[in-house]
Amino acid sequence: GTEAGGITQAVSSFLVSSQLGKICFLDTPGHAAFKSMRVNGAKSVDVVVLVVASDDGVNEQTKEVIETALRGGQAIVVAMTKIDKPGVDREEALTRISNELASFGVMTEGLGGETQMCPVSGITGEGVPELMDALVLQAEVMELRADPDAQGEGVVVDAMVDKGLGVVADVVVRWGKVKVGDAVVAGVESGRVKAMKCPAGRPLKEAGPSTPIRIVGLRGLPRAGDEINIASCEKIAKEVADKRAEDMKIQRLERAAPQRMELELTGGAARTKSRIDAANVAMLRGEKLAREFKRRFIPELSSDDKRVLREGETERPRASVVVKADCDGSLDAIVASIQALGEETKVDIDVDIISASVGAVSESDVKLADDAQGCIMAFNVGFSGRGAKAMGEEKGVPINTSNIIYSLLDEAKVTLGRYAPANLEDKSLGTLAVAKIFELGGSHKQRGGVEVVAGCKVISGNVSLKNCQRTGLETYFRVMRSGKEVHRGRGRTLRKFKDIVAHVEKGDECGLSLEGFTDLQEGDAIECTVEETVYQVL
Repeated sequence: GTEAGGITQAVSSFLVSSQLGKICFLDTPGHAAFKSMRVNGAKSVDVVVLVVASDDGVNEQTKEVIETALRGGQAIVVAMTKIDKPGVDREEALTRISNELASFGVMTEGLGGETQMCPVSGITGEGVPELMDALVLQAEVMELRADPDAQGEGVVVDAMVDKGLGVVADVVVRWGKVKVGDAVVAGVESGRVKAMKCPAGRPLKEAGPSTPIRIVGLRGLPRAGDEINIASCEKIAKEVADKRAEDMKIQRLERAAPQRMELELTGGAARTKSRIDAANVAMLRGEKLAREFKRRFIPELSSDDKRVLREGETERPRASVVVKADCDGSLDAIVASIQALGEETKVDIDVDIISASVGAVSESDVKLADDAQGCIMAFNVGFSGRGAKAMGEEKGVPINTSNIIYSLLDEAKVTLGRYAPANLEDKSLGTLAVAKIFELGGSHKQRGGVEVVAGCKVISGNVSLKNCQRTGLETYFRVMRSGKEVHRGRGRTLRKFKDIVAHVEKGDECGLSLEGFTDLQEGDAIECTVEETVYQVL
């Protein structure tokens, strides 16, 4: 592919001429992270071309697309690729993949079913004409028709914010005609078509059924998969969009309101929480006395009830994340992938997406992440200005940017892991062998009042007394006897000949005394270590 990382990372559309006329293709990413793009793409078409590699067979993404197509009632045509790859037996691959597809409810013609299967080569083009014929035949069987003169209807494939143009939406017209100047509704957004282009970038004045277009003029960013409709005027378009937005708010709140209270919320706490939820729903519905209803019952929450509510929440380390992406489809994919990292990891941490939006990283994004002591994950976008990048560096906000999704997710695993409790691990710097014991300032029977010095030789690495010269970290000494640790603590003095030194190297002979430990013996091994902070990785 020509995209970063050599993989498809965005939905693209194009037209191909056939006997039946022009066929519109949507190319969706195959990477596991782009599930929502594939689902929206499958919902937007009449026929799903299921691409299965002859050397790979049916994988998880293939199963996912099959399930989406079967649920949505879309027809399937199978394209078996890589037929000219060395070592591939075409007939064996046809049989194997047909059997794999059958186990998921897709019966190919070779097994007596109705699904057409076409072997193709992406390198030589072999089998592509047969694939086009199969699509034409499928369209004829389905009797696909559209009225080119009706009011336009379509579906949003993807959407983004262009610095010069504003909101830009990639749309496929499914019915009727869309013209420049039309008032449009796309999901909960509305506007007027100010400009329209084909995938090649040529300006268009109008577009009919099965035409991929890019339109400019929506006031806000629609979601990939939103239906787009032509309205009689902008006023009507705005009213429809506002009504949809209000309905969505009510639905979200109703879904969030619990059907029954959790077991740990009992008595007054449970009753009050239930009443608050009911009041919130009522307020959004505009029912009379809703505000009075809420005012009347919230004061019933006693201090004991508040304590019960607080104790019901489990405190866990939390990583707050601001997500930025170049378009809506990519944004959904990144958000879903980061949430999956938090849900699937064994690391004890909650991943909280505090903001997700399309566009470059701005100063407000950096401030939001800084206030939440969080981080920023940015896919295929830069900074809105020098100020945003400088602010991030000044405040120490971790900002991961990449134009390759798997690279960004690998960085996210490391960055998010730093919000989990870190582990302290001893790292060995060097080892000394104790050859002889010396006592300074008293007799052997009075060891408690003398300095006991171990005459040693450095047999590996380097030894520092207080701080490692390389890392600056405090050093500790582990006394090992017969393979067991008998003491771990700080060093007191380190001598080379008669001089007090801070550092000795492999091969040096030295004298070492330890703080709070005098029971050193000939034959002991002393390991010099530093405590390093080891962060977890999701």
